Amino acid sequence: PPPRGPLHPCFPPRGRVITPRLNNTNWLASASRDAATFPYGLTPLGRRVVKRISQLGIIVDVSHASERTFWDVAEVCDGPFVASHSCARGICDHVRNLDDEQLRAIAFAKGTVGVNFLKGFLSSNGNATLETVVEHIEYILDRIGDEHVSLGSDFDGIPAGPRGLENATRYPALIDRLLDRGHSEDTVRRIAGGNFLRVFREVCR
Repeated sequence: PPPRGPLHPCFPPRGRVITPRLNNTNWLASASRDAATFPYGLTPLGRRVVKRISQLGIIVDVSHASERTFWDVAEVCDGPFVASHSCARGICDHVRNLDDEQLRAIAFAKGTVGVNFLKGFLSSNGNATLETVVEHIEYILDRIGDEHVSLGSDFDGIPAGPRGLENATRYPALIDRLLDRGHSEDTVRRIAGGNFLRVFREVCR
């Protein structure tokens, strides 16, 4: 196993995240957009890989996973796993989003869901705004609590964020809006990074 050192109080130095697959299905797992063509989840090799990386203190990320892959990871993973950049299917019925049962599974595993800012995942008509992001955050909060929802902007992969949250300089507007909506400072701190840090500390120790 790789060496493990003491954790910085803010940023764990050896935080590592691996997803078994991204947009395309591979020898480890099927991707969400290929679910109809490749109806399997983790392959036998994928199961061994997920089991091993979770044993090594590496966080398993199920964003981009097919639904079958998601449930295989939930079965195989030894600790908390995350959906680093996914939204709520209860608001936007997109294959990349998570349904309520999947949200509860991540909470049960003590993981977290990072809300993605891609317009097509936030709204079926693509007319997403900062308020739409807040809607997804609150939807997940209502179902699994404030210890399991985070921000997973995907700013490094999307062309632009929704109106009012176009880039990382607009994060303060999102934080202010959550506070204006009556969420406590403790809850907003967890959403803004605390929940991911908790998972890092637990898994990457």
